[in-house]
Amino acid sequence: MGYIFSREIDNNIIPQKVQNLVIRDYAQRNKMNLLLSSTEYKMKNSYLMFDSLVNKKNTKFSGLIIYSLFMLKEYKDLKKIFNNLKKNNIRLFCALEEIELNNLNDSKYLKDTFFINRNNKNEKK
Repeated sequence: MGYIFSREIDNNIIPQKVQNLVIRDYAQRNKMNLLLSSTEYKMKNSYLMFDSLVNKKNTKFSGLIIYSLFMLKEYKDLKKIFNNLKKNNIRLFCALEEIELNNLNDSKYLKDTFFINRNNKNEKK
């Protein structure tokens, strides 16, 4: 299952068509069957669609391919994501960065990445 945003991703507007192309390419290169992408609501800090995908066991898909790990930058509780992924046996892939996130250690990796990214942008100002 794909997952895309209609709002900014790390201060950039990425057209949904481009996000879907990157996700589709990632799925093809990794020999994954891809279902249509779910699109998040445009409301600031909304993760309603994302939560609905990872919070319950689903027989339609076993993995979620998001466009970029920076889509999770504003998510309040990263540990909750990984707990739900593990509980529901769902794999999480970031197509742009070409990585899989799959355990609680990855939540620390994400927090560190977001911190470095934020500080790097502040230095450029």
